[in-house]
Amino acid sequence: MTAFDEYAIRAFEVDAIDYLLKPVNPDRLRDAIERLEREAPNRHELGKRLEYDDALLLTINDHLKFVRLNSILSIQAAGDYSELTLRKGKKTWC
Repeated sequence: MTAFDEYAIRAFEVDAIDYLLKPVNPDRLRDAIERLEREAPNRHELGKRLEYDDALLLTINDHLKFVRLNSILSIQAAGDYSELTLRKGKKTWC
């Protein structure tokens, strides 16, 4: 569930069950939950471990951004946020 429609295609490329845009229509939410209940037991990917070259979708400096796992050196708690240290030596907050 998000307010950003530009990531919908990528979500389905990684086998998302649905992609709900805010404000969420209650009927669409109900349909998505029903679909999840129907399909989840048959999905072998659920609980799949992330691979080294996978990416996470993170909010960084108020923007959504894909960050590859292999570019992250460390993640450290920083109050309500997390501080990522990336391979390029750059520190960022999410």
